[in-house]
Amino acid sequence: MALPTLTAPEYEITLLSQANPVKFRPYLVREEKLLLMAQQGGDKKEIETAIKTIIRTCTFDAINVERLPSFDLEYIYLQLRAKSVNNVVETNFECRNMLRENEDQRRDDKDDGRCHATVPMKINLDDIQLTTNEKHSKTILISDTVGVTMQYPTADTIIALGPEIDPLVVLKVLEDCIENIYTTDGEVHEFRDQTAEDRQEFINSMNVKQLELIQEFFTTMPALVHTVNFVCPKCEYTEAIELRGLDSFFG
Repeated sequence: MALPTLTAPEYEITLLSQANPVKFRPYLVREEKLLLMAQQGGDKKEIETAIKTIIRTCTFDAINVERLPSFDLEYIYLQLRAKSVNNVVETNFECRNMLRENEDQRRDDKDDGRCHATVPMKINLDDIQLTTNEKHSKTILISDTVGVTMQYPTADTIIALGPEIDPLVVLKVLEDCIENIYTTDGEVHEFRDQTAEDRQEFINSMNVKQLELIQEFFTTMPALVHTVNFVCPKCEYTEAIELRGLDSFFG
């Protein structure tokens, strides 16, 4: 006699980059094993690949994961984690309250004067939403007559950017994120259709102010942001801690 078949519930999620809601199911043991193996290896690229594979499988191949904006990839993984394991994540925060600013009051050279108490906290993943900035725009007029339309960076591009949005690093990823160049006269040039030399020539011809305008696109784009109210039971220090990105929620 054949074993009974287990069925998983299905849910819908709305992503900023998708016109229609996306159906997904919780990830199963076989997918969780894939993620655990990647996490044990500690390689960030392998973990990202495992997350992409899980998202692709659990959304029934309905979305192009490789081209999915980084914030949508993070958001759908967060929802997958909530539906598959637990919607509450337990993590630890270290109290950074300065107790002794006077060096003479410190016990030894390793004492930096801070509390350093480890405080366990619970984060409800259902409370976390994508935060958008009203100043954000995908179309940027960089001169009186020329503008660019941007496309959102993928997870691969975000890894290349790193934690700090440095202007020199932005230059390296602009080629992936410029969708088209337009003029106020109505001309539109698809950036990917240009030669590599012409694309680099356009990027290198920008001045500092123009680069700063484009840099603002990256700093204001949608992001997973959540604020938790931290209270240290040891020194009674309180602080509103802003969590940003997947690493913050699973640290």
